[in-house]
Amino acid sequence: MNKQFKSIGKWRIWIRLMVAILLAGSLGAYLLYIAGRMDFRFLGIADFNPYGGWSALRGAVTDGDYKFTGISRSMALTAAIATCAIIGGRFFCGWICPLGSLQDVFADIGNRVGILHRKTALDRHLHPWRIKYVILFVVLGFSALGYGAVLADFSPWQALLTLPSRATQKFLWDISVAGLWILIGIAVTSVFVSRPFCRYFCPLGAAQALLSSFNPININYAASCGGCNARVEPISCSVLSDCPVELTCEDGEDSVSPECIRCLRCATHDSEKTDNPSANCAAAKLNIQIWNRTISAEKYCRIMLALFLITWLALPLLGQAEAHRSQFDGEMDENGIYYGEGTGFGGSISTEVSLKDGKIEKISILDHNETRGWYEEAFRKMPEQMLEIQGPDADGISGATATSYGLIDSVQDALSHALTEEN
Repeated sequence: MNKQFKSIGKWRIWIRLMVAILLAGSLGAYLLYIAGRMDFRFLGIADFNPYGGWSALRGAVTDGDYKFTGISRSMALTAAIATCAIIGGRFFCGWICPLGSLQDVFADIGNRVGILHRKTALDRHLHPWRIKYVILFVVLGFSALGYGAVLADFSPWQALLTLPSRATQKFLWDISVAGLWILIGIAVTSVFVSRPFCRYFCPLGAAQALLSSFNPININYAASCGGCNARVEPISCSVLSDCPVELTCEDGEDSVSPECIRCLRCATHDSEKTDNPSANCAAAKLNIQIWNRTISAEKYCRIMLALFLITWLALPLLGQAEAHRSQFDGEMDENGIYYGEGTGFGGSISTEVSLKDGKIEKISILDHNETRGWYEEAFRKMPEQMLEIQGPDADGISGATATSYGLIDSVQDALSHALTEEN
């Protein structure tokens, strides 16, 4: 095993470990923030939502009431993933994605207990990897039709991000959300099948593969690669023998498939000669190239990490648009309890507003269908701000824009009833 292989392997381990620590620490601190035990939060659940950019785009196109309030952290995450995919392939999948790391951990558990991941005829003849592209277009279609909240219940991403909050609520006795079952299924299946979710079902992986079809940084076969039978019969290439998504050499192809997750095992592979000519890949090598210029694996990693971090961290700093404001204007002198409704991400949000001596005394959320992990901060912070300013013109919560607007509209509706009844 060469030094470059060891070096890249250590880089990948440390980066994924740091991502896990960042995610666990941020979600733990966020729970304390939501519970009122901390007054400051670093990153919230919504900030780790990789579909935030799509949600904003869908809202801008299909929602007549959509108001752009700036680039949120989740929108920047979507942009960072897309940028990396366009420039250098599915780097996010292989190096950063916590779901990918979860699958690798359980795959390692399987290997340690003697369970081998074998390539099957199913992969070679039925091409089940195409399933994730169908899932991608189904998700996009249903989301565009307004069923995003329903789809969220099936998301293992949501289940993973809300796992700490469920753990504090004895979630083992309440795991009705489909996404949590899917997450458990991914973990268990990964013991027997290498990266099953990445390969067959992940819509985010499918989107990245589509974006990376013509990227300038690619992994190409060297000129010396191609003389063995593996390029004709895709079963025996030793360079790709350790591929976590089980790619094979395909005859007539100059570069690896867009399905590659850029773990770089093949690009740092150090094969040994064998007595079998059909498996003799000692001279073969896969090179990382940018516009036909070979670069090292370390340089590729630096480029992709810089692209990801700059995009994710810098975009939200470009400035915020004016926050959403209600159209309520009036004074109330009577006491009473009034009810209102607004439309959030998951549907109707019902609120109860109590007035005393013409002032808002209490705001309660009576009913909603918002997504767990996204609504908690809006429902905790925004009523407090409304009580402070004595009106519904609270600032929305980044990453939970639709929920924020729905809550504002619901309180505004209740206050409008109070004004109408007084007049």
